[in-house]
Amino acid sequence: MSLPQRSGSATGRVLLLTGAAGGIGQAVMRRVLTEGYLVFAVDRVDPAGRTRDDRVQWFRADVTRDEETEAAFRALAQSWGRLDAAVLAAGAVGSGRVEGWLPDAFRRLMRSQPDLRLHLCPPRPPSAA
Repeated sequence: MSLPQRSGSATGRVLLLTGAAGGIGQAVMRRVLTEGYLVFAVDRVDPAGRTRDDRVQWFRADVTRDEETEAAFRALAQSWGRLDAAVLAAGAVGSGRVEGWLPDAFRRLMRSQPDLRLHLCPPRPPSAA
């Protein structure tokens, strides 16, 4: 299936991309750059040899660690000053078939996604009426 091309439809919008150095992250990045997004790319591995573009800022962080995730959000705020969209593509437990994954590795993968969503949309106390 081919996605429709809409070059420039998101010009200047800022996208947070976790798992940016991996295969899925790189594919997402290529696509959103054609749309005109600025990309704040987060990954726990060194992005050496990955996408180099003035519209991409790399930040090394493990999104399963609160302090690193918070540092990433502070850096995003300093760099771009806004956030318009997010693609949460982080997560790896190893290679091979899923049956071979250790339970702790699978739990770590699953924990990263809800934790990151809390940073994106923190719970707010009800406003006083």
